[in-house]
Formats: sequence, structure tokens, C-alpha cells
Amino acid sequence: MERMKGGATLVVGALNHELGYGLIADLAARGERLIVLGRMNEAKEAEAIRHTIGGGIDLIYGDPSAIDFGLSGSEYRALWSETSAVHWFIESYAPGAVDVRAKKAAEECLEFASNATGLERITVWSSALASGRSEGVLKEEAFDRRGRRSMSSGIYEADCVFADALRDFPITVIRTGSAVLAPQLGTRSILNGAGVLILYLLARRSEPILMMPGRADAFLNFVPADFLYRAERVISNDRRSLHRILHLVDSDPPTVRRAVAMLCALMGRPAPRFYAPPAAAAALLQSPGLRREGDPTRTLLEEMSSRLVIDASFTRSLLGDAGLVCPAFESYAEEAVEEMRERVGFAPMPRASIA
Repeated sequence: MERMKGGATLVVGALNHELGYGLIADLAARGERLIVLGRMNEAKEAEAIRHTIGGGIDLIYGDPSAIDFGLSGSEYRALWSETSAVHWFIESYAPGAVDVRAKKAAEECLEFASNATGLERITVWSSALASGRSEGVLKEEAFDRRGRRSMSSGIYEADCVFADALRDFPITVIRTGSAVLAPQLGTRSILNGAGVLILYLLARRSEPILMMPGRADAFLNFVPADFLYRAERVISNDRRSLHRILHLVDSDPPTVRRAVAMLCALMGRPAPRFYAPPAAAAALLQSPGLRREGDPTRTLLEEMSSRLVIDASFTRSLLGDAGLVCPAFESYAEEAVEEMRERVGFAPMPRASIA
């Protein structure tokens, strides 16, 4: 999509998201002028990103969940006039009581959009795993509160705010699976559920794993980050994606048993023979250390216990016109293992075939 002359892309929430650095780098490589909104405690990461990527990035500091993003009146008005596109990452906030900041931040985004007359598109990065459901079919539409197995999360509530505003604003909500192989900046590492699983198997090395949590027949919807970035390029240039919810997921995800077996084979270790029954996995999720939203181990355990089918019919048709298809897990599993092994400094391990 053509940007208005001199228009900038505002990026919010990227500094605390596993896909953030890679998307900023991808947008900068396309020649877009970027304004990255971060918090003061993220200044070190923000400056490192600007130094690594180079020019074309303006940094401003505030709070997405505060009134006017915590900016001064003149800063906020200047942001209105300069912004032609927004990339908004829904964040998982720190542990505590029910946290309303993600929802409040979403409402502040819409307030900003109502004043930014040159705004052409808001791309919201959400998660298909935030529906709270473990069975049935998740369609490319607003979350249905019926059938939720867990209490509302900040990501869920913020997703609902944006879904309710689809008709009134040029919004595209992108719900993704668990991203794999997302570029990381320096030694900083943001783990999600996929990373936790690979790290857990690597850390056990040759130690036998008698039982894995979760259901053997559950689905693991991992998605390589490069596919997500390439898909976003297609989406941002197709007006059919406006006022829509899109699912960027694997259309044929492996079962937990098959995915774990493949990863174990790549590490040269035997796969576990047994999986905890659903009731045991549900009890594990109630452990004090795993109750908070956004904990990557909790996210992984929820996915390893879910047989939710994530429909992506419209997204597949849109991307299919551009010849873009999500790669199968088998095609990047080895790269994912090697990337994590190098990230944490583990020695190479003997591998077997995953055929």
C-alpha cells in the first residue's frame, strides 16, 4: 500500500515481543520511516536496535496504556500528523492481579486512530493461542466467550477491543501461532512456548524423559518468523485484508507426539513414550509458578493440551494468490534446534533422521 507523502509507520509493543526486532528490521529494509514507541526502561534495547539497523528510526518514550501514550500534548499531536500506518503488538504484562493494561492500551490505540486523519492501516499482532479454548474450531472472527477454559487474559481482552472496532477503523488483526526462528538482538532473548519446548529437550540432553506433559494427540501450531514477515508484506499491500481478522498458522500442524519425536531425533535422543492425561496437565497449569498470563511455559502447556483447530481459509486464499504457504514443521525443525542450541551455548549433539 502506498504511504501518504512523508508518512511514518508507528511501531508499538515491539520491544517486548519475540517478533518485534525482526519486524522493525524488515520494515526498515523496505525503506519505511519508522517511529518506535517504547518505555523508558526499554531505552537500552531501543537504542541497540537503532544502532544495529541504522538510520530511518525515530525513538519516542512513553506508555501505550497511558492517556495520550504518556506523551506531551505537542508530541502527541505531532504523532497524529506524521503517522500513516501502525504496527501494534498486544503485550503480555507482568504477573499480578487481573491486568487491564493490554485492554487499556488497545483503547488508547483507537483513540489515537480517531485523531490521526492520515492513518491508512493498523496492523494488530495478536495470538491465535489466546482464545482460551481447547476444542472445536477457531474461525477468523471475533473470539467467542463460550467454551473458554480459562479466565480472560490481557491479550484476549485487547484482541476483543480491536475486533469490535473492525468496521470503524482500517484494522487488520493478525493472529499467529507460536513463532519460531525469530531474529534476536545480541544476547537478549525473548522465549515463547516453542522456545521453551526446544530448550527443555536440549537441557535434558541424554537424560531419559519418561513422560511429557500434555496430550499426545494435541496440535502444536509453530510458525517460522520469516513466513510471518513475508506474509505481512503481502497483507499490507492487499486492501482485502482491511477490516478483517487473519490467522497466520500452519494449516496442517503436527501432533505433540510427532513434533516431540522429530525434535528428539534431531537431538539424537529417544522420544518419550508416555504423555500425561489431560486432567494431569490441567492440574499442572494451576501450579503457583504457572498461573500468570504470558508465562511461556504456561503458554506451551496450554498448547500441548489443546486440540483446537485454527481455521485460516481466508488468509490462505489471500496468500495463495501470492504463492505463499506456511512451511511444514519438518522443513525447519532442524534449524530451530540449532538456533536454540547456539543461543544457549550447548555443544552439538548427534542427530538421527526425522523421516
